[in-house]
Amino acid sequence: MEYLVLGDVTLVLDTSTGLEVITDDRVDPTAREERLEAARLPFGTEAKQAALLRMKHAELAVRNRENGYWVARADPTVVTHAITGTVAVESLQSFAVPPSVKIW
Repeated sequence: MEYLVLGDVTLVLDTSTGLEVITDDRVDPTAREERLEAARLPFGTEAKQAALLRMKHAELAVRNRENGYWVARADPTVVTHAITGTVAVESLQSFAVPPSVKIW
């Protein structure tokens, strides 16, 4: 089975050798300072909401760009940045993906 994973999807494979989780963590190093600032503020405060908004804007500034992270959208070139691989079907016992993911 072939797979393709972008920043908005995680794939869990249950194979004869154990669980394998395939995820794209390239979003993690983005907006680092903004994320730290948001994390230190108390939930439910206006300051927390403002910090989360700054974090999201910083993340969006590097979405679908080199040295950033990639998510699916109407631009077909995004797939060239995906994490891809294969798993032997005979070793695959089951797998899990979010319900919005299409399986062909």
